[in-house]
Amino acid sequence: MLEKITALEFDKIISGSIYTNIQYMEITAKVMEADAVYFVFFRNDLPQVAFALFEKNNKIILPNFYPLYSGIWLNGSLEKLSLRDDFIKSISELKKIYKCIKISVPPDIQDLRAFIWNGFDVELRYTYLKNISAENYKRNVLKNYRKANNEYDFEFIKSGLNDELWEGHVKQLSSIGFKNSNLISLRRWLIELEMVNLITTFRIGIKSKGYQGSGIVLLDKRWKNAGFLLSHVPKTEYVSLTNAFLHVQINNWLSDNKFESIDYLGANTKSIADFKSRFNPQLKSYFIVTISISRAKKILLWFKNISKNSLNYVFSV
Repeated sequence: MLEKITALEFDKIISGSIYTNIQYMEITAKVMEADAVYFVFFRNDLPQVAFALFEKNNKIILPNFYPLYSGIWLNGSLEKLSLRDDFIKSISELKKIYKCIKISVPPDIQDLRAFIWNGFDVELRYTYLKNISAENYKRNVLKNYRKANNEYDFEFIKSGLNDELWEGHVKQLSSIGFKNSNLISLRRWLIELEMVNLITTFRIGIKSKGYQGSGIVLLDKRWKNAGFLLSHVPKTEYVSLTNAFLHVQINNWLSDNKFESIDYLGANTKSIADFKSRFNPQLKSYFIVTISISRAKKILLWFKNISKNSLNYVFSV
């Protein structure tokens, strides 16, 4: 049975990723002007499936200021038939509550049949994942990193998200189509996450020349995973050196702090995907699943009519 529970109850029951973390959820919901909602599917009084989602106007929605995953927790692998059945049932129950549902399924869930069999549309997306312990990079990245490290006075500093750093990100994000309203929401979101230590900002500089770039990383301390939210490197003569230094140093910092993997959070635009591939991550698919309940009813009616007509044809022959 799928039950809607409070944030505190959910926190006691579910030990999931950052995307089911109630601090993360409540902050993100506030910025979205939505409600954070929590569901758990129980079998024999034990949790089997859980959702941490955003609700607004009887719809399950995603943040529009940044492409983030939804909170889905499973008690084991979907190769287990009983869990797969529970997942199907939990999604079916969720459909009874909302008129529209949009979920970004995290990359660790590749079996989408529970959504497909419940009438969801599925959109394929890609991201890059990297094992922190794999310190392998493309040759030009290593060359530029060594040059930055050995020939220039590059600095790698853990920093707060101040106005100087944010101005660079605004220029970059505006150039790729971010709306001003989304930029305002994004900064508010980042500041609030920073206050509870769920993100860390790193500043890159050259001692004699000042600011050269910055990176913002989402930290899942419970599961030792990180998400590379944003990077900004101005187009100067040091751009290649700075990019290499920033990414390798962030990887080193995560390694020193016992993190195990980093998600580069998107590889769906060719230029961005080509850039991120320099750091030798692993390409991984993830999915956006959506359903409009009124549309789902039409599809079901269509299938019923097809089945009825098929039976009529069989028995009339």
